[in-house]
Amino acid sequence: MAIHPANQRIKDRLLTAPYSICIERARWFTRSHKAARDLPPALQAARALSDTLSHMTLWLDPDELIAGNRTSKPLGVVIPVERGDVNLILSRDLDQLCSRESQPFHISPADRRELLSEILPYWRGKTVRDRKKKLYRQNDLNFFFSLNPLAHLQNRKSLDLKRLGRTTHVPGASLPYKVTGVLEVLHNNPAMVMNVFDVQGHLILGHRNILREGFSGVRKRAAKRLARANSLGDREGEDFLSAVILCCDAVRAFGKRLARLAREQARTQADPERRKELLDVARHCDRVPFHPPRTFAEAVQALWLTQVAATIAHGMAGILAIGRFDQYLYPFYEKDLRDGLITPDQALRLLEELLIKLGTNLMVLPYAAKKTANELGSDSAAPTVGGLDPDGKDAVNELSHLILTAFANVKSLGNSFTIRLSEKSPEPFWDHALATFRETSGAALFSDEAAVPALISSGMKPADARDYGVIGCVEPAGDGNSFPCTSGNDISLAAAMEMTLLNGRLRIMAKRIVPKTGDPRRFRSFDELFSAFKRQVRFQIETVARAVNLKDRVYRESFPCPFVSATL
Repeated sequence: MAIHPANQRIKDRLLTAPYSICIERARWFTRSHKAARDLPPALQAARALSDTLSHMTLWLDPDELIAGNRTSKPLGVVIPVERGDVNLILSRDLDQLCSRESQPFHISPADRRELLSEILPYWRGKTVRDRKKKLYRQNDLNFFFSLNPLAHLQNRKSLDLKRLGRTTHVPGASLPYKVTGVLEVLHNNPAMVMNVFDVQGHLILGHRNILREGFSGVRKRAAKRLARANSLGDREGEDFLSAVILCCDAVRAFGKRLARLAREQARTQADPERRKELLDVARHCDRVPFHPPRTFAEAVQALWLTQVAATIAHGMAGILAIGRFDQYLYPFYEKDLRDGLITPDQALRLLEELLIKLGTNLMVLPYAAKKTANELGSDSAAPTVGGLDPDGKDAVNELSHLILTAFANVKSLGNSFTIRLSEKSPEPFWDHALATFRETSGAALFSDEAAVPALISSGMKPADARDYGVIGCVEPAGDGNSFPCTSGNDISLAAAMEMTLLNGRLRIMAKRIVPKTGDPRRFRSFDELFSAFKRQVRFQIETVARAVNLKDRVYRESFPCPFVSATL
């Protein structure tokens, strides 16, 4: 099949749109935090989300059936100004990012002045990154290069410094720029071989929970628990639950704003078919995601608005996955099909548009990273289809097949899409999955016979393990009920082997960074080598775990995200 003509036009406009830096989230989060600096952190976050959703520019694509934009531009960056890492990129690399030959970013002169002279200066010393740095220093988690020039000279041949220089080259970069850049990298990459990024995320949003009860249901439960917290004098609980209620009200107002915009455009629309589409959009946004959806179209709209609001609340390409949407959308599709409210072709158009929207997000990377990474589609929503149900039965349905067709029609766009397969999957689904894999890029085939036992062995209940979705690149996780935060916290097995062979020394640091595990030339067996290797791996794991715990402490104490929490 071919992509729907309207979706082809949407896709073409997005893929030919300029990369833009949108400062609206950064602007409203900054203004809100300034005004609410004396409030508890959960309420600061909720106020900032509410202010942003109330003031941000709204627009509708001429062909879309699903409303809701993340930024003021078709391809814009959501700036997580309170986190700090993107602030560093923008303050250091903005000129290079806007002048590079391949996909330069665009920002208006007025927005540039506001960003560099008002927004970024306010957050200096206040971000997640700043607080994380302080805690790392206090807990001996900073690893710095050897100051011995001879040690670095001895490493010249083994490190291929010329290649490294070409890869990280930034035009016009001064020596202080390079030195500062390396030191900043060390704060996210202890000893250059472990990663602990500023971001959290990497979870599956609770879309199925919102489709079941809407944010109105979440609000009612929060209000009930708030009364109990008040009676118990639970101040932290009061703050969090009050913030959840404010987030629910904010997303309701966001939907109403979009509904008004759709009606305004419908009044001036000459094409009767498009006028009807806009009125349908208005009707859907009036209801969802605050109230539970009643139809398939409302359910897709609720999913997307929840995703948009979560991205703005969370603030960045931190990978908020959508999970098993063939499962939680199927009851709406089945009912509408039975009642004659939708056809498979109409549902296919909605699914194509949803996949395009999920794949055309944008993040900003340092200038040098453009050579090894891609900004477009990097915030993978990682849709998951197929697999088993919580009882261990085959869960493939008509919508699973329709989603595979939609994915093939739009030719991917996102960089991650999961097809779950099991011994119980019907043969036609295997055939469809493999045909989709051949026709697209980005599809990953997961074996439930391997993934489910692995999740159970890590402590997950069997029913939850069978109901897994995928986040990030290829990480199985609980669907809408867990905080796995898998990526951004990494170790290097290659570095562990290097440190094993060099008795704890790391060439790139030009020194020993861990306790000695023995001279490998004196090992008498492979078991001795492997034992030393495991000690080096354990050192990295313990180091990363300590660093992540400190990072999560910063989020808990200063930068919670009550909107995302409310969906789980």
